[in-house]
Amino acid sequence: MLREPAETDWPAILDLANRSVAHVSGAGAQDEWLANRRNRRRGQRQFVLEEEGELMGYGAIEASDDVRGGYRVFIVTTPERRVDAGELLFAHARACLDAEGAAQSWFIEYAEDTPFIRFIEKHGYSEARRFDLPTGVQAVVLSQSHTRSQS
Repeated sequence: MLREPAETDWPAILDLANRSVAHVSGAGAQDEWLANRRNRRRGQRQFVLEEEGELMGYGAIEASDDVRGGYRVFIVTTPERRVDAGELLFAHARACLDAEGAAQSWFIEYAEDTPFIRFIEKHGYSEARRFDLPTGVQAVVLSQSHTRSQS
C-alpha cells in the first residue's frame, strides 16, 4: 500500500536509507539526508510503501527552486527489494511528476552505487555530471527531460 509518511515512519525510513547505501564505501549514516526530507517544503510529495505493517520503501519528488519545472526524485528501498518495491515507488514518482507537469527530473546518487544507477538509467535517465561531496565521496546527477502534454 502506498501512502503518505506518518510521523512514526521516520525511524524506519532512516533504517531503509542506511541499508540502501550500506554497500557504498564512505556513504556513512543518512541522518542529514533524513533531516532534509523531513523538512517539508513547497512542491514536495512524499510516499511510503507498506506491506503487512512493514515499510518497504520511501519515495519523493521535490520541486527545484532553481530549475523551473524541475524536480529531484528519491527512491529508497533495500537493494534486494529494488525489483519489486523499487519499481512500484518509481511508477508512483513518475505519476507524481506527470501530475505536476514536470519539465525535468533528476536523481543525485553515490557514483559507487552502480546497481542503483543502472536501475535509474533503465528508466530513461542519463548521467549529466559528477561532483565530489564534502566528505570526498563522488556523486552523480542523472537527469531526464519530460514532455509536457499540450492541452
